[in-house]
Amino acid sequence: MEVWEKHSHISIARYFDIKPSILKDFKLLELKVTSLTGIHTLTIYRNQEDKFAHALHFLKEGLENNESIVLITDYLSKEKVLDVMRDLWETDYVDTLYKDGDITIVTTAEWYFRGHNMKINNEKVMKCWNDVTDRAIQRGKRGLRAFGDVRLFFEYGLTDELISYELEFHRKPYFSLKIICAYLESEIISLPPQLSEALQRHHKHVYLVP
Repeated sequence: MEVWEKHSHISIARYFDIKPSILKDFKLLELKVTSLTGIHTLTIYRNQEDKFAHALHFLKEGLENNESIVLITDYLSKEKVLDVMRDLWETDYVDTLYKDGDITIVTTAEWYFRGHNMKINNEKVMKCWNDVTDRAIQRGKRGLRAFGDVRLFFEYGLTDELISYELEFHRKPYFSLKIICAYLESEIISLPPQLSEALQRHHKHVYLVP
């Protein structure tokens, strides 16, 4: 698997709550995984901007590979994410896929907690992965591609919950699902050594995006 940098001249600074000058030399990162199936990958980023940009490229590659996509993020609202996608990928293209259920954008709480107060309902989450993947295949898709930003777990001190979930997910054979669990380098460093090591064991691949 190969990781490399790609430059983009598209201005997306207005979608971020940061100064435009920070994005002057913005780099979009891309991770090629088209040839692999059943992937559960831990990818580590230096900042949120690179993480979000990589998510867009990773998920767009999934759409081009005839896969449905799921983006789990609290970085931008659903409306702002859709605006970014429309600017980068064309409005009609995005709106059609979103309407058909091939683009799903949810927050961490919506996807993982599901009515439980800051506690992952593993059974419901696993069933949802299965259901969304099955529906994609029934619509003629090759599978599901997902990108999950885990920042909220660190902000609220829920790392034990997160590691427990990662272990449970690792045990499930989702053969038609490619998922990136997205961490910041600072978050990985903040973990006790035993949790950091467990996290790495629970993923098929671990990458640090430069």
